[in-house]
Amino acid sequence: DAEFQKKCLGKMGDVAGEGRTVLFVSHNMRSIIDLCGNSILLKEGQISKVGKTKEVVGLYLIDRKHLQRRVFAGDVNNRIFFGPSEIVAAWIEESSGKETYLLNTHDDIVFCLDVINIEDNSIVGINVRNSEDQTIINLSNIDDKFTIKTESGEAIIKVILRKNLLQGGHYYVSYWLGDKIGKLCDNWQDVIEFQINDSNLGYTLSKAQVRFQGEWSIT
Repeated sequence: DAEFQKKCLGKMGDVAGEGRTVLFVSHNMRSIIDLCGNSILLKEGQISKVGKTKEVVGLYLIDRKHLQRRVFAGDVNNRIFFGPSEIVAAWIEESSGKETYLLNTHDDIVFCLDVINIEDNSIVGINVRNSEDQTIINLSNIDDKFTIKTESGEAIIKVILRKNLLQGGHYYVSYWLGDKIGKLCDNWQDVIEFQINDSNLGYTLSKAQVRFQGEWSIT
Protein backbone atom coordinates (compact mmCIF):
# COMPACT_ATOMS: atom_id res chain seq x y z
CA ASP A 1 0.00 0.00 0.00
CA ALA A 2 1.00 3.68 -0.09
CA GLU A 3 2.39 3.69 3.46
CA PHE A 4 4.52 0.60 2.77
CA GLN A 5 5.88 2.16 -0.43
CA LYS A 6 6.73 5.33 1.46
CA LYS A 7 8.61 3.31 4.10
CA CYS A 8 10.55 1.40 1.42
CA LEU A 9 11.49 4.59 -0.43
CA GLY A 10 12.64 6.15 2.83
CA LYS A 11 14.86 3.13 3.55
CA MET A 12 16.36 3.26 0.06
CA GLY A 13 17.09 6.94 0.56
CA ASP A 14 18.92 6.13 3.81
CA VAL A 15 20.97 3.40 2.13
CA ALA A 16 21.87 5.65 -0.80
CA GLY A 17 22.91 8.36 1.66
CA GLU A 18 25.44 5.93 3.16
CA GLY A 19 27.23 5.80 -0.17
CA ARG A 20 25.94 2.36 -1.15
CA THR A 21 24.53 1.59 -4.61
CA VAL A 22 20.77 1.18 -4.99
CA LEU A 23 19.23 -0.20 -8.19
CA PHE A 24 15.71 1.21 -8.33
CA VAL A 25 13.37 0.21 -11.20
CA SER A 26 10.18 2.24 -11.38
CA HIS A 27 7.71 4.29 -13.46
CA ASN A 28 7.35 6.70 -10.51
CA MET A 29 9.14 9.79 -11.82
CA ARG A 30 9.00 11.70 -8.53
CA SER A 31 10.71 8.89 -6.63
CA ILE A 32 13.36 8.43 -9.31
CA ILE A 33 14.18 12.15 -9.34
CA ASP A 34 14.37 12.25 -5.54
CA LEU A 35 16.50 9.12 -5.12
CA CYS A 36 18.73 8.88 -8.17
CA GLY A 37 21.44 11.18 -9.46
CA ASN A 38 21.90 9.04 -12.57
CA SER A 39 19.44 6.84 -14.43
CA ILE A 40 19.17 4.33 -17.26
CA LEU A 41 16.36 4.43 -19.82
CA LEU A 42 15.36 0.98 -21.08
CA LYS A 43 13.44 0.63 -24.34
CA GLU A 44 12.29 -2.71 -25.74
CA GLY A 45 14.79 -4.54 -23.52
CA GLN A 46 17.75 -2.41 -24.62
CA ILE A 47 19.62 0.44 -22.94
CA SER A 48 18.50 3.61 -24.71
CA LYS A 49 20.16 6.28 -22.54
CA VAL A 50 22.46 6.58 -19.53
CA GLY A 51 22.84 9.98 -17.88
CA LYS A 52 21.64 12.49 -15.32
CA THR A 53 18.22 11.60 -13.99
CA LYS A 54 16.36 14.74 -15.10
CA GLU A 55 17.66 14.33 -18.66
CA VAL A 56 16.71 10.64 -18.78
CA VAL A 57 13.26 11.33 -17.32
CA GLY A 58 12.75 14.02 -19.97
CA LEU A 59 13.51 11.51 -22.74
CA TYR A 60 11.17 8.97 -21.17
CA LEU A 61 8.32 11.48 -21.20
CA ILE A 62 9.01 12.56 -24.80
CA ASP A 63 8.84 8.90 -25.83
CA ARG A 64 5.24 8.77 -24.54
CA LYS A 65 3.98 11.27 -27.14
CA HIS A 66 1.98 8.51 -28.84
CA LEU A 67 -0.47 8.82 -25.93
CA GLN A 68 -1.62 12.24 -27.15
CA ARG A 69 -4.51 11.02 -29.28
CA ARG A 70 -7.95 9.43 -29.10
CA VAL A 71 -7.64 5.92 -27.70
CA PHE A 72 -9.78 2.90 -28.61
CA ALA A 73 -10.20 -0.33 -26.67
CA GLY A 74 -7.92 -2.26 -29.01
CA ASP A 75 -5.09 0.21 -28.33
CA VAL A 76 -5.08 -0.27 -24.55
CA ASN A 77 -2.40 -2.54 -23.09
CA ASN A 78 -2.78 -1.62 -19.43
CA ARG A 79 -6.41 -2.65 -18.99
CA ILE A 80 -8.50 -4.61 -16.49
CA PHE A 81 -11.80 -5.73 -18.00
CA PHE A 82 -14.59 -7.74 -16.40
CA GLY A 83 -17.65 -6.33 -18.20
CA PRO A 84 -20.41 -6.21 -19.06
CA SER A 85 -20.13 -2.40 -19.16
CA GLU A 86 -17.27 -1.39 -21.41
CA ILE A 87 -15.26 1.67 -22.41
CA VAL A 88 -14.77 1.69 -26.18
CA ALA A 89 -13.00 5.04 -26.65
CA ALA A 90 -11.58 7.96 -24.67
CA TRP A 91 -10.37 11.41 -25.68
CA ILE A 92 -10.04 15.04 -24.55
CA GLU A 93 -11.73 18.14 -25.94
CA GLU A 94 -11.55 21.87 -25.38
CA SER A 95 -14.73 23.82 -24.58
CA SER A 96 -15.53 24.35 -28.29
CA GLY A 97 -15.77 20.59 -28.81
CA LYS A 98 -12.48 20.34 -30.70
CA GLU A 99 -10.32 17.36 -29.77
CA THR A 100 -7.00 18.54 -28.32
CA TYR A 101 -4.17 17.43 -26.05
CA LEU A 102 -2.49 20.81 -25.62
CA LEU A 103 -4.28 23.33 -23.41
CA ASN A 104 -3.46 26.51 -21.55
CA THR A 105 -3.92 27.10 -17.85
CA HIS A 106 -7.46 28.52 -17.35
CA ASP A 107 -8.83 26.57 -20.34
CA ASP A 108 -11.73 24.19 -19.78
CA ILE A 109 -10.73 20.52 -20.05
CA VAL A 110 -13.39 18.08 -21.26
CA PHE A 111 -12.73 14.40 -20.51
CA CYS A 112 -14.76 12.18 -22.87
CA LEU A 113 -15.74 8.51 -22.75
CA ASP A 114 -17.66 6.35 -25.20
CA VAL A 115 -19.26 3.45 -23.31
CA ILE A 116 -21.50 0.49 -24.14
CA ASN A 117 -23.59 -1.98 -22.12
CA ILE A 118 -23.77 0.57 -19.33
CA GLU A 119 -26.50 0.28 -16.73
CA ASP A 120 -28.30 3.04 -14.87
CA ASN A 121 -26.53 4.37 -11.76
CA SER A 122 -23.12 3.20 -12.98
CA ILE A 123 -20.00 4.75 -11.49
CA VAL A 124 -17.34 6.52 -13.56
CA GLY A 125 -13.99 7.69 -12.24
CA ILE A 126 -11.25 9.75 -13.90
CA ASN A 127 -7.76 10.02 -12.42
CA VAL A 128 -5.11 12.49 -13.59
CA ARG A 129 -1.45 12.17 -12.56
CA ASN A 130 1.48 14.45 -13.28
CA SER A 131 4.84 13.40 -14.73
CA GLU A 132 6.12 12.70 -11.20
CA ASP A 133 3.38 10.09 -10.66
CA GLN A 134 1.44 12.24 -8.21
CA THR A 135 -2.36 12.14 -8.38
CA ILE A 136 -3.52 15.70 -9.06
CA ILE A 137 -7.18 15.23 -10.00
CA ASN A 138 -9.72 12.56 -9.15
CA LEU A 139 -13.23 12.99 -10.58
CA SER A 140 -16.29 10.77 -10.16
CA ASN A 141 -19.98 11.15 -10.87
CA ILE A 142 -20.65 10.01 -7.28
CA ASP A 143 -18.67 12.93 -5.81
CA ASP A 144 -20.34 15.35 -8.23
CA LYS A 145 -23.84 14.00 -7.49
CA PHE A 146 -24.45 13.10 -11.16
CA THR A 147 -26.63 10.07 -11.89
CA ILE A 148 -25.96 8.10 -15.06
CA LYS A 149 -29.11 7.02 -16.90
CA THR A 150 -29.48 5.82 -20.50
CA GLU A 151 -32.24 3.99 -22.37
CA SER A 152 -30.02 2.27 -24.94
CA GLY A 153 -27.09 1.22 -22.75
CA GLU A 154 -24.77 3.23 -25.01
CA ALA A 155 -23.60 6.75 -24.23
CA ILE A 156 -20.91 9.36 -24.59
CA ILE A 157 -20.05 10.71 -21.15
CA LYS A 158 -18.29 14.07 -20.82
CA VAL A 159 -16.87 15.68 -17.70
CA ILE A 160 -15.88 19.36 -17.86
CA LEU A 161 -13.15 20.70 -15.60
CA ARG A 162 -13.80 24.45 -15.69
CA LYS A 163 -10.90 26.91 -15.95
CA ASN A 164 -8.17 24.44 -15.04
CA LEU A 165 -5.49 25.75 -12.68
CA LEU A 166 -2.87 23.10 -13.41
CA GLN A 167 0.85 23.75 -13.53
CA GLY A 168 2.50 23.60 -16.93
CA GLY A 169 3.62 20.07 -17.81
CA HIS A 170 2.49 16.63 -18.92
CA TYR A 171 -0.44 14.76 -17.38
CA TYR A 172 -1.66 11.18 -17.70
CA VAL A 173 -5.30 10.08 -17.56
CA SER A 174 -6.82 6.82 -16.29
CA TYR A 175 -10.49 5.81 -16.52
CA TRP A 176 -12.55 3.58 -14.23
CA LEU A 177 -16.03 2.20 -14.97
CA GLY A 178 -18.06 0.26 -12.43
CA ASP A 179 -21.62 -0.93 -11.95
CA LYS A 180 -24.14 0.59 -9.55
CA ILE A 181 -22.71 -1.24 -6.53
CA GLY A 182 -19.12 -0.28 -7.34
CA LYS A 183 -17.96 -3.55 -8.91
CA LEU A 184 -15.23 -2.94 -11.49
CA CYS A 185 -16.27 -3.40 -15.12
CA ASP A 186 -13.46 -1.68 -17.05
CA ASN A 187 -10.26 0.12 -16.07
CA TRP A 188 -7.85 1.87 -18.45
CA GLN A 189 -4.56 2.98 -16.87
CA ASP A 190 -2.49 5.92 -18.19
CA VAL A 191 -4.03 5.74 -21.66
CA ILE A 192 -4.05 9.44 -22.55
CA GLU A 193 -1.47 12.16 -22.10
CA PHE A 194 -2.21 15.87 -22.34
CA GLN A 195 -0.02 18.93 -21.91
CA ILE A 196 -0.70 22.18 -20.08
CA ASN A 197 1.02 25.40 -21.17
CA ASP A 198 1.13 28.03 -18.40
CA SER A 199 3.37 30.57 -20.16
CA ASN A 200 0.31 32.80 -20.57
CA LEU A 201 0.45 33.54 -16.82
CA GLY A 202 3.72 35.46 -17.00
CA TYR A 203 6.90 34.99 -14.99
CA THR A 204 5.51 35.07 -11.42
CA LEU A 205 4.29 31.49 -11.34
CA SER A 206 3.05 29.55 -8.34
CA LYS A 207 5.19 26.58 -7.33
CA ALA A 208 2.19 24.61 -6.03
CA GLN A 209 1.09 21.51 -7.94
CA VAL A 210 -2.45 22.90 -8.18
CA ARG A 211 -3.38 26.58 -8.15
CA PHE A 212 -6.54 28.04 -6.65
CA GLN A 213 -8.33 31.13 -7.87
CA GLY A 214 -8.63 33.61 -5.00
CA GLU A 215 -11.17 36.43 -4.73
CA TRP A 216 -9.30 39.61 -3.77
CA SER A 217 -10.56 42.83 -2.23
CA ILE A 218 -9.14 45.92 -0.58
CA THR A 219 -10.88 48.37 1.72
